[in-house]
Amino acid sequence: VFKMKAPALPSSLLLYNSLLARGFKIFLLTGRNESLRNGTVHNLFQVGYKGWAGLIMRGESDQGTSAGVYKPKKRGELVKKGYRLWGSV
Repeated sequence: VFKMKAPALPSSLLLYNSLLARGFKIFLLTGRNESLRNGTVHNLFQVGYKGWAGLIMRGESDQGTSAGVYKPKKRGELVKKGYRLWGSV
């Protein structure tokens, strides 16, 4: 993250672009801290992840929460906003 050079996995990027082409709105949900947003966004764009609907990162209130609690909570917030979840990778 700090070097902003994390490579994309080719099969993941292929799936991502295929879903975008089919009209899916894609939200990226990560356990990374919000303070890493700029580097994360830069790296995502550099390796081809463009056009996503949102990037969800850990805020202060999420610190110390396990991924098993944090990520389902954030997915639930998307559902409450009216999104239908089709999958999680």
